[in-house]
Formats: sequence, structure tokens, C-alpha cells
Amino acid sequence: MKKIFVFSCCLAAMLLMISCSGGSTTGDNIYTYPTETDEDSADSGSTDTGTTEPTDTGTTEPTDTGTTEPTDTGTTEPTDTGTTEPTDTGTTEPTDTGEPDTAPDEGDPQPDGSDTEADDGDSTPDGGDTEPDNDYPQNPCDPNPCNIPNSTGICNPLTGTQYACECSSGYYWHNTTDECKSEPLTLGNICTGQNKCYNNKEEITCPTSSSEDFFGQDHWYASLGKCTPQSFTVQTISDQNVVLDNNTGLMWQQTIPTDQYKWADAVSYCNDLSYAGYSDWRLPTPQEHLTIVDNSRYYPAIDITYFPNTPSDYFWSSSTYVYSKSNAWYVYFDNGLVSYNSKTKRNASVRCVRGESLPNSTFNSTTVNGDVIVTDTKTGLMWQKTYETDKKNWQQALDYCENLTYAGYSDWRLPGKNELASLVNYEKYNPASDFPDMQSQGQYHFYFWSSSTSFITSFARYVDFEGGIVSGQNKPNAYFVRCVR
Repeated sequence: MKKIFVFSCCLAAMLLMISCSGGSTTGDNIYTYPTETDEDSADSGSTDTGTTEPTDTGTTEPTDTGTTEPTDTGTTEPTDTGTTEPTDTGTTEPTDTGEPDTAPDEGDPQPDGSDTEADDGDSTPDGGDTEPDNDYPQNPCDPNPCNIPNSTGICNPLTGTQYACECSSGYYWHNTTDECKSEPLTLGNICTGQNKCYNNKEEITCPTSSSEDFFGQDHWYASLGKCTPQSFTVQTISDQNVVLDNNTGLMWQQTIPTDQYKWADAVSYCNDLSYAGYSDWRLPTPQEHLTIVDNSRYYPAIDITYFPNTPSDYFWSSSTYVYSKSNAWYVYFDNGLVSYNSKTKRNASVRCVRGESLPNSTFNSTTVNGDVIVTDTKTGLMWQKTYETDKKNWQQALDYCENLTYAGYSDWRLPGKNELASLVNYEKYNPASDFPDMQSQGQYHFYFWSSSTSFITSFARYVDFEGGIVSGQNKPNAYFVRCVR
């Protein structure tokens, strides 16, 4: 009996050791994320089972395990071991093999609902603060500032210091000049929606002086009226709801299909759509999509008051990727990035739009005090022509623009994500812009910092002017800088 008892105890101990050796951990119980292959096989939105999309090994933002900081010291770019954008030799376009040409993906969703731009535990993604900025107790509409030409006289308070006048039909509120104008706004005039400030890791009280670290961020300048906040109106036409963008004049389909489509099918869906009494619907451009992205919200990055039931998913745009025409651009409404993927292998969601397409930026150059400034005639923004080639990390980029004296001006700032993305022309490649003398790069990653923090607060938004990607990277990374005023 004693031997049986001892044998039973040993057997139980062995079984316990075996069961404890299972699980998906490495080191100190750090969760190992599923591979890209696992993600593809678990992607319920994709019905293409013939060919697995290639693993992106060098362009997706690094996974933060929560234990160590990235090794980027802020002086060099991370080694790219597998960039998915092909090298442009300037001579021929790559042979289209039918394989998808994937691009950097900020925060591609994992099957377990986590994200490849993982939270490190110190910074919680902003879940979409819908409360107005209450730092100022006064009412900006008292006395009423909206008794102006082409206005209905109705004043809508936005924050304690900012307001928007309701404009008469055919006119649009321009927050930067406090006027109702006949010209609709474009992407570079519209606020990103970001409503907080951050350091390299987490939310901070918004700095209010250039003597403070991390001064000059997106939210600070939005609160000063440097952009016009998003403004939408829902209308019911023929028993179907549409969303009218009061800034751009575009009309958006509110109720979207639950099905996903290959790109050509998405184009056909919008072209053939009869909705709310209209039949002139189309797929939106990437810039038009960005005008409804709200960077105070994530999962999805859109105001669900006006756009309910929006999935945190890829949405096709109308633009083909110029360098590799088997790909098309999409906007990822999980967090608001812009990238591209295979027209024939990727399934994505669709939201149609109607109205005159937003124009690309046009530019005039002027020399002032020996420095060349470039004015965008569509947005009215003035840009530093000679960009800073000495790459800087995000905090250094903020400081550089705040302390810049150029062309006799000293009120330069690092542009917000929408301002920077407004320089992109998706009909061009390397550089993907009409900005005067924008150099092409003989290498990947022609990245420029914006002043906008990403949905993971240790990352900030950048624009890659090689192709037009809008994504996010680690704030200690060093990228190019071009200032705006």
C-alpha cells in the first residue's frame, strides 16, 4: 500500500509538470503574438484562400512587449530587414506577379483582438473622449460673433475659446479666418480631432509655452484655431440617411454594406449604387477618407454619432498605387492609417461618397529675406521650402519648428497629420507630391514627422512622401522635418 501511494504521488507530480510546461509564453510570461500567417488564416474578412498574403517583416510598427524600450536612440532609423515597398530604380515598373505588394501597417489587428502596435502598459489608447475642452469657463458665443456676411447668425461653441458660425447654403465656415466662404475646405484645413497632449510615453498636461518640453503639438494649435473642427449633419432622404460634411460639402453614405469586396467590385458597388435618391456615388479618395477620420477615437477612428456601425476595418479608396498598379490605397478605420494592398487578394469594406472631389494642393513659391516659402493656394498654409535634412526625433522636431526663424517669420510649427498629408498627391510616386522641388529618395522611408500622436501614445504620426503612406512610428526614431505656419 505504501509503494502504491508513493507511485501515485510521483505520477501526479509528473502530470502537473507536463501541464505547467504548456502555454504561449517566453521569458517572464510575455505573451507571444500570433504570426502574420496566423492572422491571415484567421482573417474572417478575406475569402481568398488561394494565396496567403506575404508576411511584412520590416514595415509593420514594432510590437511593444511591455518590458523594454525600443533600441532606437533617436539618431538612426531602425534597420529595415524586409521593406515591402519595391526599390524604385527610376527606369521600369516592377513586373506584376499577382502577389500583393503590402506596405507598412500601423496596428494590424491580431486574431485575439490585440494589435501589433501593442500597448506597453504605460499608455492607454484614447478611447474617444467626446467631452469638449473645458479649460476655459467663458462662452465664446457671448456676445454673438456670427453676425457676419453669408452666415445665418447661429453660433456653435466648440471649446471655451473656439466657435463655429453656421453658414448660409453654399458657404463654408473657415475657422482660421472666421469667415463664411464659398470655397469648401480641404484636408489640410480640417482638424484631426486629437484632443490631448503627450510626451514620449503618455498623456500630459498640454504645454502652453515654448520653454516647456513637448510644446507645439496638434491639440494645442487646434485649440488656438489653426484648423477647423469636423462638422457633420445627418439628413434623411427617401427614407435613407446620409451624412453631409459641412466643411467639404461631400455627402457620405451612412448605412454601408456588411459585405466586403475586392477593389474592382468596390468600385462597381459605388458606381452602381442608388441611395437616398442619388445615383452619382463613387469610391472616395484617401484624402477624402481622412477628412472623416477622428483621431480622438479608435476602434473605430470615426465619430459613431454620425457614422454608426462603422467596423474597425480597411476601407477601399478609389486611388491605385502608382508604383505597382496591382495595388490600391485603403484607409484603416481601426486607427486611421493610410496604406495599400492587393486589389485582387484583399477584401475590404466600402463607404461611398458623392460631390466634387477634393482638389490636390497647388503651390506658389516666394522669396522673403533670402528664404523661399511655399504657399498652398488651396489651404492658405505657408510652408518652409527647405526641409530639415538633419533627421530628428519627435521631440526634437517639435522644438526645431518652434524655435525656427525663417523668411522673417518666427511662428513656425510642426504640422498636424492632416496638414502634412494634404501635401500628398496619390497620382504620383517618389515623390508623391506636387510640392516644389520635393526631392525623390533613392531609398525607402522618406518619412516626415507630424505633431499628432498615434493611438499608442509612444508613437507619432508620419507621412512617407515616397508613396503617400500615413502611419505611425516610435517617437525616438529620427525622421525629416518641414515646418508650417
